[in-house]
Amino acid sequence: MRLKRSYSFLLILIIFYSCSTVSTSQGFFGNSFTAAEQNNVEFVELNDGTVISGHVVKEDLSAKRTKGTLVIDEKTYLHKEIAAFQAQNMYYRKNGSKEFAKRILKGKINVYQTFYSGMMSDAQGRTKLYNYSMYFIQKGNVAPMKEYNLKVLESSISDNAAAVSALEEYKKLSGKKKRTEGGVYLDKIIQTYNTK
Repeated sequence: MRLKRSYSFLLILIIFYSCSTVSTSQGFFGNSFTAAEQNNVEFVELNDGTVISGHVVKEDLSAKRTKGTLVIDEKTYLHKEIAAFQAQNMYYRKNGSKEFAKRILKGKINVYQTFYSGMMSDAQGRTKLYNYSMYFIQKGNVAPMKEYNLKVLESSISDNAAAVSALEEYKKLSGKKKRTEGGVYLDKIIQTYNTK
């Protein structure tokens, strides 16, 4: 009987935490594996443009950190020396905050994502879990990344009528539909731009 109560309490706790999770609005549905450089080579790109290929042995350059190191073969590189790197078939580049964002869509417009999660307490002292993604757009491979919003997206695709039309479709969606299906539309807009 005591074990049964423990399981019941655990189940209630899990349900409470899953209902208390906070997340943000719809983002992209890209695929980080197809957005990597297709040569499947691991490498580090230094700030001066030098690319060093090899095997990434250790990497502690998580999205929320602006410090850390990357070890490729037997050579260690500091966070401040690195512009981009590819490890385990995923490509990362520094965003404007000097954090590494993972590329999830690749083309004439690249889309990058950083993911954050943690716990916070509300005014009543209840603990809530939160998770959210931030997205960045980069036009071409050398332009700086810009934090994603509709205005940035609109200015990035303004020279492509088909992509602008796809964006107008997205704008007509209801709030609920944007939350549930918006990522498909956003991907379509970028893919349209990248292929036309």
